[in-house]
Amino acid sequence: MIMKTTEEIDFTISRLSETFKELKILDDKIHALLSDDEFELDIIECADYEDKTKLTIFKARKALENFKVPNIDPTPDAAISPNEAMNAPYYPFPSSYASDLLSPNAPMTYIQSTVKLPTMKIEPFDGDIEKFHMFFEQFSSAVDLNQQLSIIDKHVYLRGYLKDEPARFVDGISITAETYETVKNILKNRYGDKNRIIQAHLDFLENITPVSNPTPMSLNNIFIECNRRLQALTALGENINAYGRILTPKILRAFPNDVCRRWIIHAKREKISESDISKLREFLSEEVEGALTTLKIKGEQTDEFCALPSTAAFNVNSKTQHKTKNYSKKPSPFCPFCNVAGHWPQECKSVTDIDVRVQKLKTAGRCFLCTNKGHNVRICPRKDKAFCIKCKRKHHVSICKNSNPDLTPLTTANQVNIFASNVTHLQTAKVFITGSTGITKLTRCILDGGSQSSFVSTRLVDVLNLKVISTDNLEVRGFESYSSETQPRRRVQLELSSIWNKSSVSLSAFESSNTYAPYQTVPTDITLFARQKKLKLADPYEKTDNLPIEVLIGADFYWTVMTVKPPKKLTESLVLMPSIFGWILSGFRSMTNIKFDKTSAIHNICTDKVTLQKEDEDVRTFWDLETLGIKVSKEKEMSTLNREILKQFHDSYKVIDGRRVVNLPWKKDRSLSSDNYDVSLQRLKSLQKKFKNTDFQNIYTELMQDYIDKNQVEITQETPVNESRTFYLPHHVVKKQKNNNAKYRIVFDGSSHSPGHQSLNEWNKWISELSSLNDIGIPRWIGLSPSSDYSLHIFCDSSERAFGAVLYIRIQEGKTTKVQLLCSRNRLSPLKRITLPRLELMACLIGARLLNYICYNTSLDRNAATLWTDSTVALSWIRGDPNRWKTFVCNRTTEILHYTTPSQWRHCPGSQNPADHISRGISPTELSSLDIWWDGPDWLSQHPDNWPTESDSLKEIPQCKAEARKTKVQPLCTATFQPVINASYFSSYTRLLRVTAWILRFLKNCKSKHRLFQELTSDEIEKSKDYWILVVQKQCFSV
Repeated sequence: MIMKTTEEIDFTISRLSETFKELKILDDKIHALLSDDEFELDIIECADYEDKTKLTIFKARKALENFKVPNIDPTPDAAISPNEAMNAPYYPFPSSYASDLLSPNAPMTYIQSTVKLPTMKIEPFDGDIEKFHMFFEQFSSAVDLNQQLSIIDKHVYLRGYLKDEPARFVDGISITAETYETVKNILKNRYGDKNRIIQAHLDFLENITPVSNPTPMSLNNIFIECNRRLQALTALGENINAYGRILTPKILRAFPNDVCRRWIIHAKREKISESDISKLREFLSEEVEGALTTLKIKGEQTDEFCALPSTAAFNVNSKTQHKTKNYSKKPSPFCPFCNVAGHWPQECKSVTDIDVRVQKLKTAGRCFLCTNKGHNVRICPRKDKAFCIKCKRKHHVSICKNSNPDLTPLTTANQVNIFASNVTHLQTAKVFITGSTGITKLTRCILDGGSQSSFVSTRLVDVLNLKVISTDNLEVRGFESYSSETQPRRRVQLELSSIWNKSSVSLSAFESSNTYAPYQTVPTDITLFARQKKLKLADPYEKTDNLPIEVLIGADFYWTVMTVKPPKKLTESLVLMPSIFGWILSGFRSMTNIKFDKTSAIHNICTDKVTLQKEDEDVRTFWDLETLGIKVSKEKEMSTLNREILKQFHDSYKVIDGRRVVNLPWKKDRSLSSDNYDVSLQRLKSLQKKFKNTDFQNIYTELMQDYIDKNQVEITQETPVNESRTFYLPHHVVKKQKNNNAKYRIVFDGSSHSPGHQSLNEWNKWISELSSLNDIGIPRWIGLSPSSDYSLHIFCDSSERAFGAVLYIRIQEGKTTKVQLLCSRNRLSPLKRITLPRLELMACLIGARLLNYICYNTSLDRNAATLWTDSTVALSWIRGDPNRWKTFVCNRTTEILHYTTPSQWRHCPGSQNPADHISRGISPTELSSLDIWWDGPDWLSQHPDNWPTESDSLKEIPQCKAEARKTKVQPLCTATFQPVINASYFSSYTRLLRVTAWILRFLKNCKSKHRLFQELTSDEIEKSKDYWILVVQKQCFSV
């Protein structure tokens, strides 16, 4: 049937669409009745006729468009936009317009096409010199040559298409018709320089990065980049073969070694030059095309995270593991034990006996490593990549007889690796939350598409002072709750931004009093996978992560946060979803090695574990059983005070104008250390003794009653409600005699205090002086330039209360010398009483550590430092041999000499030591005007000849002997050895031996009951010889 009218084509399209929908419904009903094999065959046929139907409908609609005749208006009245000009293709004009069109002043005319072309947009120019030529050609065609636009309009369009550096480069030029050509020339001169463009292309080709993972797609991408640069050079009129000897090795370096080898063989076989870039480009094109074709035929390597049936239970965190899937269809789980698809071998519940599983694999001729047919473990293609996650041996986990993983985890003692069967990851992300005041705080949010509204914790609303938009009555109802809760809630405005970049979103949310405990973050194995794929996770894994969930983003702003990128599927039920905060992990995960700690369940696939020997493992197991219940935790529990301070730090942490701000760790309910009750009671008893004088008692009673009547004092309860804020003031009467009249008044003594504690006046004075800290200003720049001559000076001092050090920098510019405070540190003295010289030595240690820290974190030279102390004893210890002193002094002097040298230490008088104030303390009022603290001693800014010098008495300090190590002296006593006979009486050696033998026999007969009377034996002669050798040794080699 041939259709000639548009109505017939419309009717056919409508009828074909309705019939196709009915056919799809019938297909779904038929598929439910088919077996698996029949379903696979039928689905292919359904796909064929579905494609044919859609193609027919498409052709019919295209034919319907061809029936429409365009309206050609050669002289349009209204100007069109640049994008409309770009999208309006040219058509042949009637002959009557030919003369006008040939005229050089003829206006440009755009005529709409009968075919609707896609919208063409001009990409804004961001300063990339390689893209300027393409940008300017597009702009000229669409805007600059469009005579329907005025010059000022063209200038506005040009500015709109500039961003980043080009926009800032011409930002100072006003947008007028006169400056349009000036701006164009500026851009041409800066970005249109032919030589700079050529050099940019050559720089890229010379510094091209080699392919790290030589897959067909990566080879294709690098070839496209190289070819694009070469084409650009050719378009600029450059002879690319002239750069052959330089660029050919650079380009070949980006490709794998086998490609380079084949190019050299190809060049020699074809008798062409190895530096011929044109031939090299043709060769690489064929190589890449062949790799892509092979990939389509044999399948591809996928970047998905999930494993195949053969490697599903293997350690997927291996760096060398890749898996291959069919190009057209993803494999489904299959169990070789029960021959049923739908689950993995290790999940089989029909065959659970390990020996039966092994026998089934043998009978079926399957590999014990990957459970596939056709080979064994020895020739398995995965033998170098896969292993059992339980025992690390070369077999599948489903036939492993080791029930517990024989791994020693590289984690702390409070973490254990077990197998979990169900873990569901919620959509969480770490974000910076910012309020209307500009204060920023790091927190965690959760995305919940099942919530109609967004919520933020009340704590964040109060801490960040979020702007309140309105107060509405909100009805909240849970999924399984039959009742609802309606109460007024504040709706606030907030801004959430990514931790990776400046991406942010503004939203409004209701306050909520609920906060959730820290939630498990992305597991370490997926974190490593994302790092390899250069994916920025929204909630990356951190060991010390304890951020609670304080923001809930509901369906009202859910799709504002999510982006249009396709999600990355890791397993059948686990995906990474794209958002402006990064990639968010979401979904269900099973049969994964999971690490649990005290607070949350964190997925962890361990790699590079240490496998213990069986004997060592038995000993460790025995020890664990023996110490079960009494073993001391390796992680010390923090005290209640430390936990409170750490919580206060996290709660007060803010980011204001790019600076991190935290509150000072003030103690709660800070009060006076003593209530002064005992002192006031003793003073009252002394006062009562004076009441024996009736006149005095009457006067005292009248004065006190007058105070009460004037509401200057009041009678309080005998037991105060809050004893921590109670302070007892003693009082007494003051008599002022004037002429013959005496005036009395009662005075409350605020200076009274218990021994060793503060008085009320001292406490109030300290509180009032705190405001003086606002008047103290510290310069943030020390004024050090590369040409400056500087030196560092550290002053150390100690008292019974504290010890510390202060560091100054002395800068000399010509004849001008400037001394400035750099930093200081102090510590309270230990509770255990320590002698003052030892405290001075600890102050010197603080100074040495402070010098090491400053020099390590800056470019300052530690050799330009001088350390000062007013303790002659500590100075003598430092200059002496550390091994001479006792353990306490030895350890600290050793560390001091590790950071400094003895020649860097000098002595200064105690009155001129600014560190004296850091050890004894000073009020804020006095600190602001203390010149020696801010500028150092006066002599420090003078010539070194005026610095303090040491006296001879400092060379030998008697007090140093108190810390000298005691030396044990072992006395050596030597005795003179006298032989049994004088050898000088004999001239014959034989006679001497025989006489000595008779004497030795006599001595032996005297000591023994069994006596010898026969002639001398040879043994006795030998013994006499040995005797005289011993005599010579003792006389000549005695100790």
